[in-house]
Amino acid sequence: MQNKSYSKNSSYQGSHNGSSSNNSNSQTSTRLSPPEYDAAIKHMKDRFVYALANSLGCKITVTTTNNHKITGILQSISDVNDTIPSIVLKYPTQPNHEFNDEFLMIEDSNIQMISCENIDLTPKSVTSTSSSISTPNSTTTTTTTPSTNKT
Repeated sequence: MQNKSYSKNSSYQGSHNGSSSNNSNSQTSTRLSPPEYDAAIKHMKDRFVYALANSLGCKITVTTTNNHKITGILQSISDVNDTIPSIVLKYPTQPNHEFNDEFLMIEDSNIQMISCENIDLTPKSVTSTSSSISTPNSTTTTTTTPSTNKT
């Protein structure tokens, strides 16, 4: 058996406008075409919204653009058409600060990072669906039970 050496992949940092790192050791990477880039951004946003929606009711910590860390229960999120949704925390807490209200809305422009605890991202099971179709001479009943993944 031969020993093969594998090169380490270096991470690529850049923006969608094609700017690259000034590091002389940086590797060239495959650039996405505009439709592929848009699809990748949509996929990342969908994953973010899915994780955020599943964290409703969970304890989260929001780091603001002023580097303040605010912890609370995620009560709601704004319209999902926003790139970064605004959020509402219930029972917000922050070291050395007391909030007067039970709820705190944090605008999307003030959110730097969101960290969540104890999120259940497993697919939810779907209940069976039944429907009946009646014709003058017969009745047809259809029952559909989706399969669920069991781990």
